[in-house]
Amino acid sequence: MTVFKKYSAVYDLLYKDKDYEKEAQHIVEILQKYGVNQGFSILNLGCGTGRHDHILAQMGYKMTGVDMSEEMVRIACKGEKSFAPTFFTGDIRTIDLNRKFDAVISLFHVMSYQNSDDDVTAVFNNVYRHLNKNGIFVFDCWYADAVLAERPEKRVKVVEDDEFLVTRHAKPEMHEEKRIVDVNYEIQVTEKTTGIAEIFRETHNMRYFSVNEIKKFAESAGFEMISHKINGWNLEVVVGKV
Repeated sequence: MTVFKKYSAVYDLLYKDKDYEKEAQHIVEILQKYGVNQGFSILNLGCGTGRHDHILAQMGYKMTGVDMSEEMVRIACKGEKSFAPTFFTGDIRTIDLNRKFDAVISLFHVMSYQNSDDDVTAVFNNVYRHLNKNGIFVFDCWYADAVLAERPEKRVKVVEDDEFLVTRHAKPEMHEEKRIVDVNYEIQVTEKTTGIAEIFRETHNMRYFSVNEIKKFAESAGFEMISHKINGWNLEVVVGKV
């Protein structure tokens, strides 16, 4: 999956308004609710540029992050060194770290990038292999009922810092038979000092799920669904290793 190759260069700028601290605290509340406390080991699948990992490491967790994008992992490795999360480049469906963790997390709809049933099944099976006994898997994905009711729309996002002005146009295409939305991005990056602009395009294929679908995938891999929470398009799920 090379979809993030150029996207990674402006990823943190595009999401500079994202409250990573608040999200990390929310994850900690979930983890501690199920006995995964400070000092425990966490595997983050689809870690991106490692923002959550560094915050969770500062909060006392032993963090390991995996992402398919070499560019994202390089950025993650440049982050805060004193708490030293470990990062690997790899496919979350197949990577084998040859160790187990107390919990696995996968945030920001990484699971929705798993477009086929085989992809979803492979992730669940791989998570199961990497979890200690009684470990939990916390993740989110696009929620089918909300996507179908509200329908994705064209959006424009403009962000900037001292060096760059970034304009992102998102044009979605629905494929209800596949339960997938193709989000077609056109991103213009303008260097402020020179006025030079570059435009690149990427398509992110996002699958949406019902609660029952997730439950079936989880159970087929040996998990039980512990809890789920719906907030708009976001379906947040906790499953436990049986």
